[in-house]
Amino acid sequence: MAPPNQAPLAASTAAESLALPVHGLTLVLGAGLFLLGLAAMLVDNRLHRAPGVIAYPIVASLLITGACTMWLSWLSLKRSRGAWSFLLAICGTLAVALFFASPRFRASFDLSWPMAMLASGVFAMVTALLVALAPRYRQ
Repeated sequence: MAPPNQAPLAASTAAESLALPVHGLTLVLGAGLFLLGLAAMLVDNRLHRAPGVIAYPIVASLLITGACTMWLSWLSLKRSRGAWSFLLAICGTLAVALFFASPRFRASFDLSWPMAMLASGVFAMVTALLVALAPRYRQ
């Protein structure tokens, strides 16, 4: 008969083996958001053709969210429970926000539905993977 504490040990080992790829993926997504903000700021694209000053808050939010996601993924990799929970909240919020923004992406950039929903699906997958890392932060 196995000791009663063997199941949490197995879950913790699985979370440890998953930690580096998941945090690497969140780091890449954060860098992508940051670079998208830089590109929106520097390149004259469809974002700047929006009426009013809507482009500047979007650029600022992309830059700040990208930088925070990269920083939090690094801290979370170093076992900071607060950074992990905040990174989980950011990725979940982006998954939901991008899901409801996908019709606008589709109409604005002439994308197919799967391409418009791709960003939402990626952030939803990352959110699920971050939830799978929960045993790593229960110490």
